[in-house]
Amino acid sequence: MTVDPGVVPGLLILVAELLALSMVGYVVARVALRQDDDRLALA
Repeated sequence: MTVDPGVVPGLLILVAELLALSMVGYVVARVALRQDDDRLALA
C-alpha cells in the first residue's frame, strides 16, 4: 500500500485539529463541568 505524498500534509493537519479539539473538550469537562476525576474527564 502506498500513500500519495500530497495527502500527508492534510492528514497531519487533521490529526492536529483532532488533538486540539480533544484538549478543548478535556478542559471543558474539567472546568465547566467541574469534573474532579481525571479518568471521567477523559471519557
